[in-house]
Amino acid sequence: MALVNLIFILLFLVSLVYSKVTLENSGFESPPTNLTTNSTSQFILLDTKTNRIPGWSFNGTVWNVTADENVSLPENGHGVQLGPNGMINQTFKQDENYDFILTFTLAPSSPDCANSTSVNVSGPSASEVFFFRESLGTEMWQTYAYSLWNQIGLMSLQIQSTSTSNNNSNNITCWPIVDTILVTGIESPRWYSDNGFVNSGFEVGPAFIGNSSQGVLFEADSSYPYSSVQSPLQYWTILGIVKYIDSKHYAVPRGGRAVELVSGNLLK
Repeated sequence: MALVNLIFILLFLVSLVYSKVTLENSGFESPPTNLTTNSTSQFILLDTKTNRIPGWSFNGTVWNVTADENVSLPENGHGVQLGPNGMINQTFKQDENYDFILTFTLAPSSPDCANSTSVNVSGPSASEVFFFRESLGTEMWQTYAYSLWNQIGLMSLQIQSTSTSNNNSNNITCWPIVDTILVTGIESPRWYSDNGFVNSGFEVGPAFIGNSSQGVLFEADSSYPYSSVQSPLQYWTILGIVKYIDSKHYAVPRGGRAVELVSGNLLK
């Protein structure tokens, strides 16, 4: 009975840490407005004057994308491709003092662009460029996390294209596809484990994408490379690249979450 009570208390404490932010149309499954009835193309160019993406504002060149055998997306649904100067933005309001962690999916527009796809992610006070890394997963899409810091009131999230040319002789310009964008609020004060270290079991971190077995990639923050505050993994400094994994899809020694050191380290 005592063990059951202890487990309940621990689960209750962890539940107090999180606050899920509900972004509108986070997976882009609500289609853009005013699409023509015969719009069956996999890539549909959107017009800022005619089309509207529910929940999102956009500028520049943006396509609505449907997954197929050449473009892989979570649950084989829809996403958006960001072309020249392409940008999507959503603003949400928060009245609580949380640290906000972004989870998002990045995919190349074709296999030829697997190593030449990147986006710039911006929060209230910082931005970071993320590159698709073909060698770090089994799918043609990957999930990343990024710390947006904390801000009470209106918060703006922006994802923008970066132009990258591949190394093939055809010199294709590769534009990124983004999908499944989640934001998790982590409450302060921090939850301490029984050994006195903050988040020693890595239980406090970003959201996972649905039933994905890919895990979530963390990269060192270029603006704050040795900061444990500007980090998607609460109070750990990310050096290089690490993967956040869960016990549902991986063998985790203890608890429900862990980290895999891909090509980096963690610093306490």
